[in-house]
Amino acid sequence: PRAYFNIPRPRDFTSKEARQILNKPRLFDSIANGRLRTVMPAWDKVLNEQQIAGLTEFVFQQFIQPPAEAESGKKKVP
Repeated sequence: PRAYFNIPRPRDFTSKEARQILNKPRLFDSIANGRLRTVMPAWDKVLNEQQIAGLTEFVFQQFIQPPAEAESGKKKVP
């Protein structure tokens, strides 16, 4: 509910532009140190480096990395 009031608006990780500029080192830094002039807080005093790395990997694989079918041009068959 609070996200409606966030200025600037949170980034859409699934957008083509975000996928072009967001990589694991940048995600790690953003999680660890926060982002100036946004509502993204620093988590390095709460989470250890391994936890931040795990969160970085999760965000990257779930939202940033293109789906496997987009990379190969084929859809996965369940």
